[in-house]
Amino acid sequence: MTGETLLCLLLVIFSSTVDAQMFTFGQNHDGQLGSDTSGKSRYEPTPLNITNQLLMNMQIESVHTGYYHSILKLKEGVTASFGQNKFGQLGNNQTVSTPILIDTTQLAGKKIMKISCGRYHSVISTDDHLLFSFGSNTHGQLGTNNVSTITEYIPTPVYMSGHLNNIKISQISCGNEHTLVLSSDNKLFSFGSNQFGQLGIGAKVKQEPIAVPVTMSGVLLEKSISQISCGAYHSVVVTKDGRVYSYGDNLNGQLGHGQKTKSEFSPVEVDTTGVLSNKHVVQASAGTSHTVLLTSDGDLYSFGHYGLLGDGSSEQQHKHSPVRVDMNGVLMNKRVKQVAAGAKHSIGVTTDDVTFTFGHNTYGQLGTGDVHAELQLSPVLVNMKVIPSGKTVKQVAAGSFHSAILLTDRTRVGLSPVQITIIVFVCLTAVLIASISIAFVVRLRAKQSYEMLN
Repeated sequence: MTGETLLCLLLVIFSSTVDAQMFTFGQNHDGQLGSDTSGKSRYEPTPLNITNQLLMNMQIESVHTGYYHSILKLKEGVTASFGQNKFGQLGNNQTVSTPILIDTTQLAGKKIMKISCGRYHSVISTDDHLLFSFGSNTHGQLGTNNVSTITEYIPTPVYMSGHLNNIKISQISCGNEHTLVLSSDNKLFSFGSNQFGQLGIGAKVKQEPIAVPVTMSGVLLEKSISQISCGAYHSVVVTKDGRVYSYGDNLNGQLGHGQKTKSEFSPVEVDTTGVLSNKHVVQASAGTSHTVLLTSDGDLYSFGHYGLLGDGSSEQQHKHSPVRVDMNGVLMNKRVKQVAAGAKHSIGVTTDDVTFTFGHNTYGQLGTGDVHAELQLSPVLVNMKVIPSGKTVKQVAAGSFHSAILLTDRTRVGLSPVQITIIVFVCLTAVLIASISIAFVVRLRAKQSYEMLN
């Protein structure tokens, strides 16, 4: 047995790859949980119910949640959707409560790379850097340059002949009625409703049905963008130097720039004079009326509508500057690795897989299992008792009033008795084969020496 063969056998023994699993909870009246057709809310994590034969052997790479619908990105480069389809936001011309593939009429031969869900629309990008959209187009949020068509039920090409011509798409994000697109060369574009300035173009135009450049001449001048996030009617941008910028609706302080203006039509910087001083932001998630930030040291900060910020405060005043999320209690000595903001709640996960939520729990979107707790001012634990052992949280997602947890296999640090037995057998077999080989070589050389002497 060669060393390479032994190594391959050991790698097989140590490795264990199982498809990722997904759990959802919260509002389900449109089937957005993908768990059943009852329409009943779920107050604790419930397994995704995949009945479609085509999907059963496909691995889920990521989950994307809209207001009342959800879309899965599958490893095979295709997508499946479920939930409300009143405006065509599922992209399959059907209304289903369990995942089915979206229509591929326009996507033949293309692999889907990026996905984002808005209120009633969805946008996807493909491996050849094209954009497709479907759902409601009442404000031009599909970017198709066809304002006469207010609904698209299957993926439809976004108008790419203008500012989007020949760009390489890095990120996309959808708000209620607008869409943001970030290119790999640090250019930011938007289309859709601009009622509150959420397009960030500086001009007070009502809407833009094709992509237009976001204003980069002000506070974003010479900034390199690392992440974008759309809230309902506002947008948030994180730059590689750890700063945060926002624009759009500010009625509840969700822009976080310390000013009580109703809206901002150009990007403004989030206030860093308080708790964010000397902090490096690595992720932002914009909800309907609040925004949550994750810093490099694993802490969370938020601003916007009172009661949704997780800071433990019962004061009924909106926060126009960042406050620190309560990192005592269930988050004591924890480092958060990911966060997602919904309409009136937020969900996050720590580096050691503690999954938590805060905010409203009207439909069970906090996942605690408590049907009576309607508001949590500080982070609380999601009831993870139904989660299979040996799994780690890969992603959390927040829709309007529902949440999703995507799991993958945890790296094993120990060995089962069966694995130990196999390893011992392989090693003993290798030793035995090596001993026989050595004995054979010794006898052969002895014989050759004897023949030479005679």
